[in-house]
Amino acid sequence: MLFGKKKNNIVDIIEYRGPRDVLVWQHDCEDFNTRSQLIVNEGQEAVFVRDGQVLDSFAPGRYTLETKNIPLLRKLIALPSGGETPFKCRVYYINKTVAMGLEWGTDSPIEMMDPEYELVIKVTAYGDFSLRVRDGRQLLSKLVGTGTMFKQDDIYAYFRNMMASRVRSCISATMIEQHIGGLQVNTQLVNIGNAIQGMLAPAFTEYGLELDRFSVGNIWAQGLEAFSEAAKRRKLSIMDARTQSEIDMLKTDVEASRIRKEGAAHSDVKLMDGGVEAQINQMKGISEQEILAARIGSTLAANDGPKGAAVSGVMGVVGIAQSPAGEAARVAEALLKSKAAAQAPAEKPAEPAEAAKPDVATRIANLKLLKGEIPEEEYQAKLKEILAEI
Repeated sequence: MLFGKKKNNIVDIIEYRGPRDVLVWQHDCEDFNTRSQLIVNEGQEAVFVRDGQVLDSFAPGRYTLETKNIPLLRKLIALPSGGETPFKCRVYYINKTVAMGLEWGTDSPIEMMDPEYELVIKVTAYGDFSLRVRDGRQLLSKLVGTGTMFKQDDIYAYFRNMMASRVRSCISATMIEQHIGGLQVNTQLVNIGNAIQGMLAPAFTEYGLELDRFSVGNIWAQGLEAFSEAAKRRKLSIMDARTQSEIDMLKTDVEASRIRKEGAAHSDVKLMDGGVEAQINQMKGISEQEILAARIGSTLAANDGPKGAAVSGVMGVVGIAQSPAGEAARVAEALLKSKAAAQAPAEKPAEPAEAAKPDVATRIANLKLLKGEIPEEEYQAKLKEILAEI
């Protein structure tokens, strides 16, 4: 595949316009001169190689291969300055755009112990990754002599064995170190992908390549049936324990609330009873000191034995002259009697004698004076009333 014009076996224009999936391509011709034109398109790099040595490199642009533009090659082959001088070398074009969608997958299942349920499982995985050339000279120094053209798939094939062993090791190590079980592994694909990328990146860097992205599409854990049943049993056990714990906590809260409410109600009743009793005593005009004195007196009188006698209602006190207890009872009873007397309603004054009514004849005469002034029915009723008193 020749890209360029050839004259007298000398290529005067060097250019590559091939497929974009080609990562490294070697020009078919090796005969050039100091008048040849080199064209490097965007996303490309051109590198000259002679006798296995990587020499001058060119970024995107158009160049005349004058000796000043190829200082390393000129020094190697002692090219004279000026004029048109032929020379031999190999020209490689490096595609520096990102090579996307390169597929990978485990070549065989990874047998390992599940870190969560301690069951033997077999793990397989697949995904894709992206590469780009970071240093074309370094890439050629590793690949020179191995071929004239490398496509993206060829690069993956070149690194396949290295990738396979490291990917398998990284997946199992990440699952074990981070305690990721087979049922949860697909929730950690990004995490595992980042771990694999970090492990592979240094190996690609040695070849002048950059692992731009590494993605894990899916991971299967074979033997999932027994695995799933164990997970279900454990999940149900956890749910049952959690439910029972929540029920116990709820019962405790309800009982504590009931006790608090009963205590508050009991306190309210005691306060209410004390308040009502105090109001009644206040309405009666009996002070707390007087009630206390009466209670003390009654207690002492009851416990005095042969030295005194009991208080007998409101009829008086018997045999209290020589007894301290009887004396206290007497004082208390006197206080109560005094207070009761003060509260007793005052006796009403005697009503004056009723004035003597007029005699019947006078009352009839007075009634006759009203005849004609009051209704006849009322006159007759008043008359009957007076006559009924005779």
